[in-house]
Amino acid sequence: MSPLGKREVNPGGELAPSPFVGPVDHTEQILLDVSTFDTEEVDADGYIKAGTPVQLTGAVGTGPVKGALVTNADQQAGVVFEGIKIAASNAPAVLAAAPNVEVAVAHMCAINRHRVEDILGRALSAAELSALNRGNVRVISAT
Repeated sequence: MSPLGKREVNPGGELAPSPFVGPVDHTEQILLDVSTFDTEEVDADGYIKAGTPVQLTGAVGTGPVKGALVTNADQQAGVVFEGIKIAASNAPAVLAAAPNVEVAVAHMCAINRHRVEDILGRALSAAELSALNRGNVRVISAT
């Protein structure tokens, strides 16, 4: 009998902490337009970062909801529930040509603002904070 082989199941790299504080009450499967995403929302291996704020367009829970990056404070937003592969890399040309992908978005939950900002490598904008509030995402500023 041969010994068990060791196999790498994912590329090496940093593992980001969960952006969530406590349970996630509701998630919605949405079709996400990733053509405007960049290195802030997608890592070098083409995985969307958990905690990325995305707008929810259409009536949540009533059919196909589509999402994109938050552009103004009047939108309803949630955060990407988990990192999934959406493209080969985070190069702008690759993301611009990437097809829309289905992702789970949490919209009734609490997130740690500092963790999300660390994951994204930038501060959340005022528009994102307002849209998250409208989407019932509680943003906690705890370390």
